[in-house]
Amino acid sequence: MQKKLIRKAKKTTPEYDSQRETRVLLENMNKNISLIAEQHGEIKADMGEMKSRFGNVESELDTVKIAVMENSRQIKQLDTKVNNLDTKVNNLDTKVDSLDTKVDNLDTRLVRVEKKLDTNIANHEKRITKVEEKIGI
Repeated sequence: MQKKLIRKAKKTTPEYDSQRETRVLLENMNKNISLIAEQHGEIKADMGEMKSRFGNVESELDTVKIAVMENSRQIKQLDTKVNNLDTKVNNLDTKVDSLDTKVDNLDTRLVRVEKKLDTNIANHEKRITKVEEKIGI
């Protein structure tokens, strides 16, 4: 029985425990290092994908910038055309106002001419009636 006790005593020595503990720690560290390496690989792959996406986004942004610049140029051209049309419309408004004034003046003159004609016709009818009375018609 003493042999068994001695063996048990040897197994519980601090030297044996520290070696075992060191091996357990090293195994744990290996697992953690493997896990870190695996995650690093995934992160690296994700970063490659992100770089590719970022490149696509930059390319699309350049396309959008070109389209915006073209639209801005076209808007400036349209603005110039609208300003030219506005000037022409204003000139037409001025001419229409002038024509309205002339038409109003013509209306006034026409009314005067009609009054004169009515007066002259009435005078002529009176004269024709007198002439007819003298002739006997």
